[in-house]
Amino acid sequence: MALEKSKKIMPHPAEYVARQDRLKRSLEGIFGIVQSPQGYDVLGEHAVRLAKAVDCARVPSIGADGVIAEVPDWHRQRIIPIVSLYPSEVAYTTMDGIAQEQYNAVLREPDLDNAVKWDLAVMYFRNTKKENHHRRELSIPAQRSGKTTSSVVNMTRKGQENIAAGVIGQPSIVVNERIIQLVEMIDTLSHEMIHGADYLDYPVWMMDRDGMAEQHRLSYELRAHAIGWRVGRIALDQGYRMIGGRSMLASSEAVESIRQRVNGDFLSPNAFDPNEELIEALDDAGLKSIYS
Repeated sequence: MALEKSKKIMPHPAEYVARQDRLKRSLEGIFGIVQSPQGYDVLGEHAVRLAKAVDCARVPSIGADGVIAEVPDWHRQRIIPIVSLYPSEVAYTTMDGIAQEQYNAVLREPDLDNAVKWDLAVMYFRNTKKENHHRRELSIPAQRSGKTTSSVVNMTRKGQENIAAGVIGQPSIVVNERIIQLVEMIDTLSHEMIHGADYLDYPVWMMDRDGMAEQHRLSYELRAHAIGWRVGRIALDQGYRMIGGRSMLASSEAVESIRQRVNGDFLSPNAFDPNEELIEALDDAGLKSIYS
């Protein structure tokens, strides 16, 4: 007899309110840090970009069916929805596909073929109609503190199998509800908010122009780790308590230590260059998983 498929667990709407409040407090903490003199001194122009990303954050409620509340006209706005889940849970979002800001970036992209732009235009306008919305599952692996997720449209060249370009859709952030300490949540959300901003600002990847996908991803990960770790350190300086030993900050610190040793100052032009020496150093330290 076939085993019954395991039932998916979804957060209870009433219980989820407390998670929303915690996410909102964490976002308020990040905004206060990046608006402070210390935040700007440490982060430079990255403080401004992170503040703008936090302003885009939305913390929607969740229904009994596990679907997070849809932000009205979401595809015409610059938003980054955030949910908090235990690794055993799932939720669903209907805010999926290419948003208007990403579509505008596609139109401005000089290296994309006009036929591709037309196909993406059809996808975008179809997505603006509510009857075409679908549900995409959101979840978080137990070993991850957070992740930024979206649908991706991949393109290949005629007669070839390798992916030559990709367009990222509307981002959503999932954080691990097992994170207990507020300072760790601030670190995690700062990291993921930078990814969310990247998805909205730079939705088009082209191998011929941007390099291999892993190297492109590594550059973004280096920046997110560097910013998240610094925001976490500032949070500690400003009185947020860290109870216990090793935390998410230790992982970010390990990545940032290697990046700084190889690439130099955080605010230098080549700070996040995914060069071979850096890749080798990360691999030797067992940190390949941040980009592969």
